[in-house]
Amino acid sequence: MVINGTGNITRFINGIATERIPKPYTLTFNPKQKYLLRIINTSFRTAFVFSIDNHNLTVIGSDFVPLHPYNTTHITVGIGQRFHIVVHADPIGVPYGRPLNFWIRVNVIKSCEDPRNIKDGESEKVGILRYAGSPLTDPLSTPWDGVYNHICVDESFQNPFFKPVVPWYPQPPVNGAQGETRLIGFKPQGTPRPWPLAVWSMENASMANPLWTPLRIDYGNPTFLHLNNTKEDWPSNWVVIPENYTSNDWVSIATSTFA
Repeated sequence: MVINGTGNITRFINGIATERIPKPYTLTFNPKQKYLLRIINTSFRTAFVFSIDNHNLTVIGSDFVPLHPYNTTHITVGIGQRFHIVVHADPIGVPYGRPLNFWIRVNVIKSCEDPRNIKDGESEKVGILRYAGSPLTDPLSTPWDGVYNHICVDESFQNPFFKPVVPWYPQPPVNGAQGETRLIGFKPQGTPRPWPLAVWSMENASMANPLWTPLRIDYGNPTFLHLNNTKEDWPSNWVVIPENYTSNDWVSIATSTFA
């Protein structure tokens, strides 16, 4: 967990936890100001719930799509997801005389993980929001209701407040030749496990004809650096499917599970 690029990267040594909760890092706010925070989950297997004690979050964007602002006490951030939120430096429900120091919390969503890997309170207190002039003490704040009870799902797009500023109205899909629809499937592999383990197939697939060609990517050589490749230049195990779409075309990707 890092805040403004700073975090405890020495928490784990040779796979052994050196401390249960990372040393917190600090954001300093001035009262009555508004602050834009950019939240990104850079993990590869874990979803989180982000919150700041005694502060509402005004969500204004998700994955670079501007949203009509809405208020919440916490957000679910899945793998690779990004949120833009505004925090108003005007804490809610603080007892008179208490120092204006508040925990910034990032909670692991247990149902997204192998339960054997999760301990109660893990990754909970990752930082401190401290108001200018407050004493340098640990916060006495408590979490919002609901930050511990999330299941492994995204923020609900059925949320009536989760509305893009500029709606998108895709036309019927034009995938492949003559309206062919490509199916990207994922197939559980190996013996049953207490958490999902799947291989993605990037070829056309169906229940009758599952062409399981797993996508294998070299994380040290991202595909983004190869956008000028021709069809013949791509490694076969990257399973790249070139198409000749125009700027006005829409691509519809269907996903399905094959047991």
